[in-house]
Amino acid sequence: MKNKNQIFRGRGVAEQTSPALRILVNHHLRNSSTPGLRSSDPIFPLDLFKMKPILIPAFIIAIVIMLTINASTVDALGIRPAKTDIIFQPGETKTIGFKIVNTDMKDFEVELSLTGELAKYVQMNPEKIHFKADEEIKEITRKIKMPSMMPPGTITGDLLITEIVKIKDNPKVYFGDEEIITQTEDEESTITARVAIKHKITVTVPRQEKYVEATIEYREQQDDTSVITEVKNLGLQDIDQLKTELTVLENQETIANFDSEAAALASLNTQTFYSTVSKEQAYQGEYELVSTISFDQKEVEITKTMFLGNPEIKILAFDKFFKEKTINEFNIDLENKWNKDIKNIYATIKLTKDGQNAIEPTRTTSIDINGRSQKTLNSYIDLTDVQTGEYMCTVTMNYDDQKTEETQIVKVLTPEEYRKETSQTTILIIMLAAIIALMVALLIVFIIYIKNR
Repeated sequence: MKNKNQIFRGRGVAEQTSPALRILVNHHLRNSSTPGLRSSDPIFPLDLFKMKPILIPAFIIAIVIMLTINASTVDALGIRPAKTDIIFQPGETKTIGFKIVNTDMKDFEVELSLTGELAKYVQMNPEKIHFKADEEIKEITRKIKMPSMMPPGTITGDLLITEIVKIKDNPKVYFGDEEIITQTEDEESTITARVAIKHKITVTVPRQEKYVEATIEYREQQDDTSVITEVKNLGLQDIDQLKTELTVLENQETIANFDSEAAALASLNTQTFYSTVSKEQAYQGEYELVSTISFDQKEVEITKTMFLGNPEIKILAFDKFFKEKTINEFNIDLENKWNKDIKNIYATIKLTKDGQNAIEPTRTTSIDINGRSQKTLNSYIDLTDVQTGEYMCTVTMNYDDQKTEETQIVKVLTPEEYRKETSQTTILIIMLAAIIALMVALLIVFIIYIKNR
């Protein structure tokens, strides 16, 4: 049905609308010329921008009221454990046990109801449970009866524990002299906010044939990474020979391989296989885990991406000496510690003296660095208005929503001082290279001497 306000009727939409919002909408209808609608009708307007302009601020206020109610009650409930796993047996009655925690130690009421796909097969009538202010924890057990048949696979549902919060004060909101939210016939001056937590129920329905499902998890530790492959026999037949092969890949190359011993696995049972990957094999990077499960002439393969540490761009060094009153080159030596390419890497350069900026912060161009490699970012810094002296220079590398920062003292020199300083640095570099070359030559001579003895 359409009218000029594009209003849908029907309980399906109305029941999903907050009471505070419905009060506001009812007020809008009482002052509109839409025929055939009453303030008690369950409605929801799709086009809120066609409301009177004076009501738009009130609409925002109503939303704030609704969110405030929810925010004040969201921490009032807790539940443990968070889920229950059930293996399906036709016609069997299962007991679900959990604890509801009254975190605010207050008097309130909750309602239990079952939702989700599981509700199609299992009937559970909603019921209410009362909490007293001195009851911190209440243990709940409920029995649900399995039907005679369910489709093979995994079926889930949520047992909703819904707190019912009632505010019995008569809420009024004014805009100017006009009262926006008033007592209504259907709400009786009460706004009800319902805050729900969930206890997940998973029912596993076995298959007639031999059938397994598997998962891979990993736990990074200080010295190594533990990889756990869990295999469930969800068939009604026992498996005589079950084994797993775990392959760890880095950039499509195998870096580790683990084979398990063959073992039997009874129907509806679970077997867990553990593998340990050393830090020498896999560290700070992205890897692919591939587990192949072989059982009685059948095979299943599952994969998972493993992330160890975080992407990191390390600042190895940057220039320390610059010439005054000119534009200088600014070079930053970088290393990509991650095993994948990192793109769009750029730096911001700050030059300060006594806590004050000597120049406006400078942003460099962007570069890409291949995985586990080094590269120099070449840029420029404008020191046209900067006098000689020592300054604090902070270089911040920006990449993948992360930052790496290094600070060091740099010198702005006269041209003559700059030539002298850089020439000394060049001499030191040449001497160091010569020493390294000499040490390598001596090592080679020593190795040849040992072999010829």
